[in-house]
Amino acid sequence: MSTTGTTLRTACHLLNYYGLADPNHPHYAMPDGRLTALAALYRAATGTTPPPVHDDPDTAKQLMLAHPLVHDSIRWISAVLPTQPGLDEDTNLPDHIDHIDHWAADTDPYTGHQPNTSDVIGLLLRAAHAADTLTHTTAPRHAA
Repeated sequence: MSTTGTTLRTACHLLNYYGLADPNHPHYAMPDGRLTALAALYRAATGTTPPPVHDDPDTAKQLMLAHPLVHDSIRWISAVLPTQPGLDEDTNLPDHIDHIDHWAADTDPYTGHQPNTSDVIGLLLRAAHAADTLTHTTAPRHAA
């Protein structure tokens, strides 16, 4: 198992325990403890949910991007979504956080509902499986 896969699975446990935050709320964590997928991911990687996650989404995004394990996990989540991320206007790089935020907040055209806790956990588990499978390295062979 990869460290990224373990972090993504831990985020699933956190979402199952604390519940999924309203994706249309302006912050990544709710006062009652519910978390978005990204807040759960940050907490899984660091063991904390710092104040910006509760009240400053711009700083929270910067914290997520600055932490290598969180950033790697975010890229894996974005990679397993059925759409492509848009480009960040400032960097002209894929905006994986916005990609995940929009997926969580948008209504699915086929089901007519927003992703629920089970849908988000399923997404994180697919990302964990992809990270485990595609980042697996084999030990070098020794000469006989």
